[in-house]
Amino acid sequence: MKYWIGVVPKEYVELAVKENFCQVCNGKRFFISKMNLNDRLIYYSPKINMTTTNKYQKFIAVGTIASKLEYQVEMYPGFTPFRKKMSFETIQREVSLSELKDNPEWLKYRANLRFGHFKISKSLFLTIYKKMMSNEL
Repeated sequence: MKYWIGVVPKEYVELAVKENFCQVCNGKRFFISKMNLNDRLIYYSPKINMTTTNKYQKFIAVGTIASKLEYQVEMYPGFTPFRKKMSFETIQREVSLSELKDNPEWLKYRANLRFGHFKISKSLFLTIYKKMMSNEL
């Protein structure tokens, strides 16, 4: 089992949660194919949507890859991103990026946000996950 962070605007993550799929890096197959059945993914949203310049910067969803196979859908003519089925958990709260600013392990990974999809350690995953599942700040 591997642990991942996907960097996706909030409006797209909400669609993924509603329809139980995972899509990262504009649906490029290379990235989605890296994730295997039962891998875990946390979605981080730097902003609400693609058109805004306002920052959001929160971890907003968590789930488990539910299929080995990737598939394509036509979102609109000429755009057919690759996806995998995903089972999402109900979180208690979104976690602000600022809550991790002093975490030494996070400091090793944070520059990877610019890549859109990256593997993290189990311990960092659990740190973020526990915050998402707790009502306490």
